[in-house]
Amino acid sequence: MLLLILKTLNPLIMENFTIYKDTKITVWERESFFVSAKSLEQAIQLVREDKVERDDIEQLFDTSIDLSPDENGYQPTVEILHKTKDGNVNVYDNSPKEGDESIFLLCGKVYCDAFDENGNQGVIQLMKEVGFDGALIQWEKTDDPLKLLQLTNGFESWVQLHKEEFDELNNTIV
Repeated sequence: MLLLILKTLNPLIMENFTIYKDTKITVWERESFFVSAKSLEQAIQLVREDKVERDDIEQLFDTSIDLSPDENGYQPTVEILHKTKDGNVNVYDNSPKEGDESIFLLCGKVYCDAFDENGNQGVIQLMKEVGFDGALIQWEKTDDPLKLLQLTNGFESWVQLHKEEFDELNNTIV
């Protein structure tokens, strides 16, 4: 009760939290073996075939690399957990959000040039002046990559857009 009164009277009193950050990484491991064999080639073969017992293993932390959700089957690779009396609560993860599983493209040289110069507003102005004979493509990352090549075939250039930019241009065309 006293702490509650003090917090009310003095907002500078801080609370303490236990927070965990879990990050999925890729890292090399080094295994060591003591191998009795007739030759180096035979020793290597025994290790490759897992026919000898490992002496030791160490993780080479200087080789660790964070994984992105794209590299993890579109599953989260960072999670922030808050420890409570009832257990850990996931308060954040970097799982793909709506639209993250897609790539958005604007195709057509004059439209890409307009985008490079003035962003979406340049493209919209160009559309008003000359119409639109380029292409807006939403490609799902889970689709066959050859499909993307087929969709962009025939266009001299293309630029990748953010979902919001794609939506704005798509709504202008319609």
